[in-house]
Amino acid sequence: MALLIRDEDVAALAPMAEIVEAMEIAMSDHAKALAPFYPERIGVRARPPEGRQGYALTTQIGGSIGLNVMAVRLMSNMTLLRRRGERTHADQEGFRKRNWGITVLFDMQTGELVAILPQFTLSGLRVGANTGLATKLLARTDAEVAAVFGSSKVARGDIE
Repeated sequence: MALLIRDEDVAALAPMAEIVEAMEIAMSDHAKALAPFYPERIGVRARPPEGRQGYALTTQIGGSIGLNVMAVRLMSNMTLLRRRGERTHADQEGFRKRNWGITVLFDMQTGELVAILPQFTLSGLRVGANTGLATKLLARTDAEVAAVFGSSKVARGDIE
């Protein structure tokens, strides 16, 4: 039976050390060509004929043989049309700062749906795990000080 996980429970499910360990397995799989993925984001945009506000749905698809998981990430965002046709995320224009995406996980041996997770907290943990893995592999072993330039969920994940 698949798990439906609430955003407020995402961070409590696994400590960052376990997430970094999983990221190391996934990155190792990628280096060995054992991480099947679709290399480009798939995006769909919609904008009414009048007005600046639009909508964008983008997807990313990838998995890890070592973790036995295939993931589909769906990101739902409001967009605004700016001058000269440039697009921007609506949160930069005062909309509620929230990522409304989800990640859907499948078991690669059975094809079974494993879990559905909201993307907001998960995205900060995912980025933080990448930072943690890079630090583990690249930092001097006697390092005692870290600096982070940024804020919000990404910086919190990086520091953790």
